[in-house]
Amino acid sequence: MKIAIIGALWTSNFGDVLLAKLLKDKLVMLGHSVIMPNASNSVKNEAGLEEEKFKISESDCILFCGGGYFSEPPGNSFKWAISRYKSLFKYATYCKIKKIPYSIIGVGAGPINSFVARKVISHVCSGAENILLRDNESIKAIKNLNQNYNLIEVSDLVLSINDIYELGPVYNSVDKIGVHLTLNGREQIKPILKYVKENKNSYDFYLIEDNPGEYDRLCYEYTDIKELFADKYITYKSIDEFVSQIHSFDMVITSKLHVGIVAAALNKKVCSLPYHAKVKRLYDEFDRSDVVLEDFHNPSRIYAHVSNCYESEPITIPSKMLEKSRKINMFIEEKFGEKK
Repeated sequence: MKIAIIGALWTSNFGDVLLAKLLKDKLVMLGHSVIMPNASNSVKNEAGLEEEKFKISESDCILFCGGGYFSEPPGNSFKWAISRYKSLFKYATYCKIKKIPYSIIGVGAGPINSFVARKVISHVCSGAENILLRDNESIKAIKNLNQNYNLIEVSDLVLSINDIYELGPVYNSVDKIGVHLTLNGREQIKPILKYVKENKNSYDFYLIEDNPGEYDRLCYEYTDIKELFADKYITYKSIDEFVSQIHSFDMVITSKLHVGIVAAALNKKVCSLPYHAKVKRLYDEFDRSDVVLEDFHNPSRIYAHVSNCYESEPITIPSKMLEKSRKINMFIEEKFGEKK
């Protein structure tokens, strides 16, 4: 079959690209040809999509891959809806016009409050053959739009990453810590740097980036980073290398959802300092809300939270969540397991 994958793939965001790559790899393994029509060239390269052999008009099926793009951000909902329609949701319209079947695979949804967001997301869901959503909150958000949609609850596909990468054993002592900073979480940066400075003689801290150029941007605004980490920084090269790097750490400090998910799936200690509510939602499902801090107004609390996470247990993904994550691959195998 000729299958097109659509997602939030116009820019290099580790989580979105990883989800697309996992889906692409599974489909290619099953013998299908894949394109990513709305992905940038750099994202296609990261996802290992070396060649696109057909046009979207020739697709037998279109899949909206995992990502949080059914979630309305605070602010101008009309502007958000128009932007997302042009970059993402227009492909649902295209499928309806061209009569190409499409499914939604592992997307996160909610909040969906404004009239325009409800209309746009309803438009996408109304034509989908299958709708797989990554948690119960997403199921509730879409059911609030229409009770008649046939919804399947799964978990984030990345949770099953240990099944795919077959990485080595995990050791629970903490000597090597990966520090992932992003300018989207500025309030967390100074307390984290203070923690690194005061503890760098006890542990090996490495600054890691999940997209190219992040290290340089951080150093431009925080001039002490270069001196603090010296040569212990790891620039982003590829998804596979980044996953292997996370596996090499005993603990990961991050504000991003999928950096934390990968670390959690690999049974690492995680210190989460999120700037988006969807992150807390996931750790609540792990029953590990203790590793998440949402109040960044007091720098001393951030410092104390990092210390507490160091003392915490490594994360173990509940078996029910792993099984729900594996349901995505089972669905793909059942639907696309034989060449058609």
